[in-house]
Amino acid sequence: LEAIPLLRQRIDAAYGPDRAALLRLLASILEDHVGDDEGAFDAWAQILDENPSDLDAIAHMEAIDEASGMHERLLSTLSYKVEVVPEAERGAVLSRMGAIAESSLNDLARAAELYARALELSPDEPGILDRLCEVYERSDRFKDLVVLLRSTANRETDARRRAELYRRIARTLSDAVGNDDGAAEAWREVLLAGEDEEALRFLARHATRKDDVETLADVLSRLTALVADDLERRDLLWEHALLLADRLARPAEAIGVLEEVVAIQPDHVAALQRLAALCEETRDLERLAAALSR
Repeated sequence: LEAIPLLRQRIDAAYGPDRAALLRLLASILEDHVGDDEGAFDAWAQILDENPSDLDAIAHMEAIDEASGMHERLLSTLSYKVEVVPEAERGAVLSRMGAIAESSLNDLARAAELYARALELSPDEPGILDRLCEVYERSDRFKDLVVLLRSTANRETDARRRAELYRRIARTLSDAVGNDDGAAEAWREVLLAGEDEEALRFLARHATRKDDVETLADVLSRLTALVADDLERRDLLWEHALLLADRLARPAEAIGVLEEVVAIQPDHVAALQRLAALCEETRDLERLAAALSR
């Protein structure tokens, strides 16, 4: 301890590399032997002022801030680090800054800004997109969330990953924004990657509300092929058959769907009656005989 004032005097009188070495010695003594974290931080900060690219000084300042819980100052320290680390590492540093702003400071606006910068620099870094999405959700910034997800989806070349991004868009638009038309468009994008039960169920409800019978008939046909439960499948087939017969005037197709209904439930009286009536109407005598025999 007695040597510290003398060391400070030598620092004040020194220049160039000698001064840097003495500052580093002072910082190490204060940090490792005296336990004066603030004094050590100031010494490391002087080193950084004289050499802004000194990553060792930044690392010590960062460690002191972490240990002391100085989260606001830690963000300032890390902002220096962003400027001097290789470009490939900057996204990870910004992502860490976002996590500090989000979790330690509960500053969601700053967290979103930092995560967005991180994502721009490291679009393939695992987790950054999810963290930014979570911050937007916590902040009720749902429009920003949708814009982010859509722009990411438009850049995505993998069909499955693109579908999952549009799934999140669809859920957000439906559940948080209340834009069912927009959600329906997003669910249709999901279906470009292959049939999807969640997408088809939403589109069936949407078509029902819109009284879009053509779309509903198509969706019910596709949904039926995915449903595993026989009773639910029977009910979907019955709804589809009534739609074809009563609203779309397509009795021949309705007959085929009704036959699927009675294949699942042979004693479905209403289906048998409609099947017989439609076979008679279309003069399909062979199918009429089969229906009557049941």
